[in-house]
Amino acid sequence: MRPPMNRKIFNAFLMGMGIAMLLLFFIVKNLGGDSGNVSWRLSLTRFHLVHQFAMPYFSPAHCGGFHLAADAQDLIFTLYTLVASFVPNVDWAVKITNLLASLVLGTGIFVFLGYLGILNLTARIFTAILVVSSGYWVCHMAQGGHAWAHGFAYLPWVLICMEEILRLEIRFDRRYFIFFLSLTGLFFLLINSGYYWLQVAAPVILLRLMIELVLSGRERKIQAFKTGTILLAVFAALTLSFPRLAGVYEFQLKKFPRMGGEVNPFQIIGGQKWFDLTFRSYFDGSIISGNKTDKFMGDPWDYSNFIGLCALLPLVWGLWNCRPWVKSRLFICLALAAMYQLALTQGDPVLCTLRFFVPLFKQITWYARGSAIVLLFLAALIAIGYESLIKQSKKIPFYIIAVLMTANLIEIVYVQATQINFKMDPPLVDLMHDINPPPYPADKPWGQCLLGYVFGYDHENPAQLQAKLDPGASVYDEPRPGFYNMHDVRVLASAQADGGYYLKEKWPLWPRKDAKALQEFIHYKQVVALPLWLSIGNWVSLFLWFIFFLCWGMIWGMKRPRRI
Repeated sequence: MRPPMNRKIFNAFLMGMGIAMLLLFFIVKNLGGDSGNVSWRLSLTRFHLVHQFAMPYFSPAHCGGFHLAADAQDLIFTLYTLVASFVPNVDWAVKITNLLASLVLGTGIFVFLGYLGILNLTARIFTAILVVSSGYWVCHMAQGGHAWAHGFAYLPWVLICMEEILRLEIRFDRRYFIFFLSLTGLFFLLINSGYYWLQVAAPVILLRLMIELVLSGRERKIQAFKTGTILLAVFAALTLSFPRLAGVYEFQLKKFPRMGGEVNPFQIIGGQKWFDLTFRSYFDGSIISGNKTDKFMGDPWDYSNFIGLCALLPLVWGLWNCRPWVKSRLFICLALAAMYQLALTQGDPVLCTLRFFVPLFKQITWYARGSAIVLLFLAALIAIGYESLIKQSKKIPFYIIAVLMTANLIEIVYVQATQINFKMDPPLVDLMHDINPPPYPADKPWGQCLLGYVFGYDHENPAQLQAKLDPGASVYDEPRPGFYNMHDVRVLASAQADGGYYLKEKWPLWPRKDAKALQEFIHYKQVVALPLWLSIGNWVSLFLWFIFFLCWGMIWGMKRPRRI
């Protein structure tokens, strides 16, 4: 049944308003927060690739020679790096990438809601706009400068491909392989968006697979095979990500683990604060600008999930009418994942259990950043609520629903345009607009060294304060006789550093006798000898990339099934 003309016009109005909001939040406004951390990573990656086509594990402009691609939050295998390769101004590269990621997220939410059984176009369009203009997405991407958050854009598409594989018959035809390769590519993008994908995507994906196996009944063997196919896509994505993940393991986790291996779980929220930050933050815009958190628990945007007070009515209505969706395995997955995220930030039992079984979580903090899971579940309920309201057109005129939707979007624009302070922090690299930079920092004085992403923060590990080069001195000066004013990354990357030796010891300086290697390094070339296993793994990964694109070419050439 075709929608009436007035609904078609309103759908077009919603889409136009959504695009205008994205342009306002991500293009017209300046970047804010710590977006400088995104800019200098992109700048340095580009500098390295200009001078040497190799994995830029270390950079002379970072802490006097330290992690770049070997940092767990690096952006080398992301859409940011791809866009920055063609856009000279890195600030604009970040803006454009944020806009593109928003469009990917919005279309993903729209299609994903269809897989949940929500068929009304108006409800799906509005919900997609609501998610991409929510406090979580806008504040983390544009205000907080948290590039890792862009991985959330791929989560709906991952779930869509998983649903297709789980629902399709096992026939190794063109359609099946397209979804398998698409899922592999999406997992790759998700994994490389930063290590917070472990908090946002992994719970949803694992719960979906577990629910499928538990509820499949007689078809358990068939569904187990399909689950294995999905896990194979995960393994393939991990293999394609080997150059970066192995670098993080070898040069960061083994040699410079945060807090020597385990970070104190200081972000447990309890009492009234837990209610404010996990429920009230979705409907109260003051959570964005009014820092209702303790300073050590992050900035206001860390808890900004604002979707508007006007969203409360369809949310409650959707919760009241969601009984038909309780049978949906995908809906059950979202509900359980949202409960998990709320429990993770509420108290010790869930977090301590998680840290025991998944040791990597001992070095991950900021658990509230996984609130995107709750946002996804609430978005599903809102879409259900609006679909139910629109179906009752005899009792509720459509213009009332249209006014409520419009008021909701205006409320979001007002709150986020007036209460967010969009200002660009000074970049840490002053060559960010230079495509072919000179050596850096050979003729420039050293300033304060940013080590937060290596050691955590001052309150976590004061050892970072010991590792600064002489301020105001050039790289050619001699802090000690016979040594340059540059850390010897070859030693910091050697077996001598294993176990976090240099977390407590003073970092070694570069010997003057190795002037040739120093010249290569400050020209953005890699001078660290990679372990044999890492070198072999990188070549294997490169070969698998060739196989990956070859498979796409072969599948594209397969005959399409005839339509009857």
